[in-house]
Amino acid sequence: QASTHHQAPRPPPSYILLLTEPEATARDNLSHCCTTTPNLPTAMAVLSTIPEIDALWAEHSGNITRSGNVNILPGDGSSGGAGNIVCHIPFVAGVLRGGALPRAGLRIFEAVAATMMAIQHLNTGDGSIVPEVAGLDARCPIRFSTEVLDTEWSPKVGVAKIIELTTRDNTEPQPCAIVGAWLSSVTLPTSIVSGLSGYPQISPSATSVDLDDKTLYPLFMRTTASSAGDALLVVQYFRNTLNVKNLGVVQQNDAYGQAYGKAFQEAVKLVDPSMRVFVIDIPADPSAEDVARVVASLKESQLQYFFGILLTPPMQAIYPVAVEEGIADTGTHEWFWSNPGGSDVPKGTGTFTSVGGLPGISTYDNFAAAVKSLKNDENLDILASKMPTYERFSPEETNALFDPALSDEDFLEDIAKLSMFAYDAVITAGLGACNVSSAAPNGELTGELLFSAMKNVSFAGATGPSLQFDGTTGTRLPETQYFSLQNYVPANENGEYDANGANVVGRVSQFYDGNEWTELEPYIFSDGSSKPPPDLPSLEVDHNYYHTAALVFGFLFAAVGILLALSFAGWTYKCRTSFVVKVSQPVFLLLICSGCLVLASSIIPLGMDPSIVSVEGASRACIAFPWLLSIGLSVTFCALHCKTRRVLQVMRAAQSMRRVTITASQVIPMMILFVGANVVVLIVWTAVDPLEWHTDVVEVDFFGRSIETRGYCRSVNSESEDDFRNWIYWVFLAVINVGSILIAFYSAYKAKDMDDKLAESRSIFFALGVLVIASFVGIPVLIIANENSTAFYFVLSAIIFMIVSSVLGFMFVPKIIRWRKGDDERISVTRSSTHQLRGSVLSASGSVRVSGIATSVRSGSDGAGARLSGVERQQSESNESNEKVAALENGSSLKEQSTGDV
Repeated sequence: QASTHHQAPRPPPSYILLLTEPEATARDNLSHCCTTTPNLPTAMAVLSTIPEIDALWAEHSGNITRSGNVNILPGDGSSGGAGNIVCHIPFVAGVLRGGALPRAGLRIFEAVAATMMAIQHLNTGDGSIVPEVAGLDARCPIRFSTEVLDTEWSPKVGVAKIIELTTRDNTEPQPCAIVGAWLSSVTLPTSIVSGLSGYPQISPSATSVDLDDKTLYPLFMRTTASSAGDALLVVQYFRNTLNVKNLGVVQQNDAYGQAYGKAFQEAVKLVDPSMRVFVIDIPADPSAEDVARVVASLKESQLQYFFGILLTPPMQAIYPVAVEEGIADTGTHEWFWSNPGGSDVPKGTGTFTSVGGLPGISTYDNFAAAVKSLKNDENLDILASKMPTYERFSPEETNALFDPALSDEDFLEDIAKLSMFAYDAVITAGLGACNVSSAAPNGELTGELLFSAMKNVSFAGATGPSLQFDGTTGTRLPETQYFSLQNYVPANENGEYDANGANVVGRVSQFYDGNEWTELEPYIFSDGSSKPPPDLPSLEVDHNYYHTAALVFGFLFAAVGILLALSFAGWTYKCRTSFVVKVSQPVFLLLICSGCLVLASSIIPLGMDPSIVSVEGASRACIAFPWLLSIGLSVTFCALHCKTRRVLQVMRAAQSMRRVTITASQVIPMMILFVGANVVVLIVWTAVDPLEWHTDVVEVDFFGRSIETRGYCRSVNSESEDDFRNWIYWVFLAVINVGSILIAFYSAYKAKDMDDKLAESRSIFFALGVLVIASFVGIPVLIIANENSTAFYFVLSAIIFMIVSSVLGFMFVPKIIRWRKGDDERISVTRSSTHQLRGSVLSASGSVRVSGIATSVRSGSDGAGARLSGVERQQSESNESNEKVAALENGSSLKEQSTGDV
């Protein structure tokens, strides 16, 4: 190969992939989790043992013998410092893709350089990166060599390379262990072949959990954690840091994607089983139709967070179409990738990836310094000589493919994770071989012994301070590995973050040190902020709260009812000395107004739902409503009953010509009884099983979010809306208050023949008639509209308002009319044309003086045949009766009581 490596001019990059020195704050955060060290000075180094061992292979071709998995070369082991036991560790990697070097070629060659540096350190006992390697050349008789075989990222080519490698004769170096491959899809079939052939294979990057199956892959191990470990960290970050419960996963349909996807599902079960993950497959090399299908499904899902278990080609195919369809780069849709590699990760997205470390961590800084020391012409020539060869390309054509990457000014400057994991893979194989050699002095190093020794290796490597493997599977323990979330943000030409920059820079936002995530830089989402958007689009929930119009009418009903009660109470007090008010018993008129005021006030808490007050406020309103409704009803109708009953007792006394005094306190006990019964039930209800505002979900969307709810008042201890505890107390209150209405109706009926100026039975009948009609119409509507909160509220508030307005209207409007007319004349006690008491007069002090009786009066309500005059007269003797009436008027008047009682 050519030995001249000129510096080729490079066009300005549109994408920059950097692992830059962290800012001071980020570095401080890093120091809490990891051992940090200042950057080490770069020292020049030469991969001298590589060509020396190659020269021995060429010299003794055909004379090589095998002892287990090692090669025995003729000689005494003194040539060039190399012994005669050689462990050949070929590096099986993907280099060319489709006959050309991919854009990640620079990183591939850096990994090749890292494996050769590991071989050099094993041969010379250089412990600058791995302390356990120090002095290895003195205590281990084995020397190490390597070569590079290109799988071309193809399982078929990879298997062919492994078969060719494991079937070599003694003219070529035969393997001791194999490092590779990159992809799980290539590693799966190649590790089957290598395992069956007795050669341990250790991959620096294959993460498929299927590779842990020792029945198929008996000698496979890896220096990276499996996708199960990766997936667990990713799920924890989504769920615990971003609070994502609904996630779309796009996985490429190959061994890598399927295994990672399966591990992701298992991780979800461990972290939060309620988390919803929607998985869509896509081919590793998708067509336009495949991409359109996947993007359409993602758009239809309404999800806003997507995780692509993809390598670079499918990622590059999907994302532009997602942008066109409005599900990417929108400020609300966020995309993350498992580890696509390369430098074409879109702006505003992030990649989860295992890393060997960061600048500022000692292991990383040591490795970076060592790699940079390889950048000299002699080493570049050695690297060029170890590049793979191809039958279809001439040496000149191969050089034309590889030379631009080897001559790139950035070559060996930026450290990629593949380099660090590949270095540790070679060191693992070398330490394992030396450990077996120490235990078996004759060099009997078989594949099984080597694999067992490699699994038991533990050292501080390039990828972390403690590299350990699972004793059964050989997979690296995830807690010994670093992990990062790299955020791709806009940047200026210098690679610095710039919201308006034309370039894209990848910077580490979150770092996992094996114990916890540490934020190094705020993660910048697609909207340019560091605040995570919700995982689902905003949702308008129909809470079925009361309609504004219904609330307006309801509160208007309450206001009018309260205003009427206050107005009529004020009129009663102002005109308390007038004949019209005094004959109507002002104390009971005021009680009626008070009851109606309380009853009208019950409409206010009835309309208090969480659209107006808090849920706690709505619960308090639930408790207040039955108190106001029950007390208002009982006070109103018991006052009507007591008022009428008082007049009835006076009239009965008048019929018997007895002087009686009926005070308000004598008829008020009935009111106290009913009101007290209401209060007892309400206290027990409130203390034992109070009402609270409860919300039921009526309908949910595809994600289980409530899109329609209905709130109502129910008892705290009830389990459903139909629980008997929700209505048992209402039944008790209904019985009590219906009883108060019935006794008011009964009293009105008994006084039906009295003049309305005394007993207002006609007004009570009218008010009760309105109540019956309203209930006859309203109660069925309430039952039918029980599921419609607005209709239920409006109908119930209208019924309450009709009760209040009818009682107040029929009781007070006629009195006000008479008062305005100045009607202070005598009134007749009854309206009967045949049985008429001549008159009764209310004195100025408020007492009733019975001044005349009818010529012939029927018996009272008790059915007794008592006659008011003691002498029964026929209707035809009216003249004589009138004379007796006049005599009674002059000498038998009831004494006037100063208290206003009768």
